[in-house]
Amino acid sequence: MIERFLLTSSICLLNTGRSTYMHSSTQSFSTLDLTFCTPSLFQDMKWTVHENPLGSDHFPVVLTYKHAVTNLMTRPPKWKLEQADWKHFSEKCDLSLIAFDRMSIEITNDLVTSVILE
Repeated sequence: MIERFLLTSSICLLNTGRSTYMHSSTQSFSTLDLTFCTPSLFQDMKWTVHENPLGSDHFPVVLTYKHAVTNLMTRPPKWKLEQADWKHFSEKCDLSLIAFDRMSIEITNDLVTSVILE
């Protein structure tokens, strides 16, 4: 069924034939993990299997893009600080009456975050 799918679609199998699974009781190996990509990426990908199963019965599959990846230039975020309602913000941020020392760090974080985002 998988073979028919591969033959009738424009998708490529990256596996090299190396086993990805070890059956612990029989000590036999097989390939259960399949990795696919589009034809346009096929020549740019390197598929390998990690030597150490890291405590699993599946060996980790390592997929590497062969070319350097350039970061897209992004502009730094901008805020319209002159349009902010600073009086309202200051009132909302007055947390002096809250007993933080009796709250867990998670609850304190949630409270402070919600006030800032209001």
